[in-house]
Amino acid sequence: MTNTKPYGFAVLILLVESLCVSPGLICPEISYLAGPAQLICTGGTLVHTYYNTGGKVATCGLTLNSSCDSTDMSAYRLSSNQTALNITSVRISDAGTWVCKNARNSNTSCHLTIANIPTYSITSDRATDAVDVYGRVSLTVDIRGFYCSAAHNLTLQVGSVTLPLNMYLPETVTEPTNINFTISINVTESHFGDAELIFLCNGQQLNVSHRSVTQLQQSTSTTVSAE
Repeated sequence: MTNTKPYGFAVLILLVESLCVSPGLICPEISYLAGPAQLICTGGTLVHTYYNTGGKVATCGLTLNSSCDSTDMSAYRLSSNQTALNITSVRISDAGTWVCKNARNSNTSCHLTIANIPTYSITSDRATDAVDVYGRVSLTVDIRGFYCSAAHNLTLQVGSVTLPLNMYLPETVTEPTNINFTISINVTESHFGDAELIFLCNGQQLNVSHRSVTQLQQSTSTTVSAE
């Protein structure tokens, strides 16, 4: 007598595997402290479970009329194979790797990068509306609330000259940080123009708000002597 049970069981396993495909998880490129963020998980047919570095955060069923259980975040079903997790107010502890698992424990991950947009002001040790070429100017930069959970970079753009500021930054930034430093410039014609702070977080330039604007303007009385 021919035993067809193993064959039938194998077909059932293949059918289940074809339906319960591995999910995909999408994080926003950048999220901001105290602002909202949404993660979307796609794939599978039964349930999505969200995890971060602190453990399980939410479980959401994919079948019609299924419910979602979450901690202090809001999870809900979008379709038969897609759920969303909303973080209403992003915290520093939310940064890092997030994982979405389906019923077969297939999982995928994404990285949540968090930033805080700083404010800044730039002041000078002398009047900046009549600066001589080859003169010397000291600019004091005061940055308030700087934070990025990923690789970051700060530069000072003075006219068409870019000045790196990494030597003034702390080695690690674990919370919104205030930074104050003074940089001296031997002025050339390339330095004339606006002085602006450029903030990169995870390779993305973010708009930085300023409390004051400094502009180096060439002195009209500057002359070049001729013999």
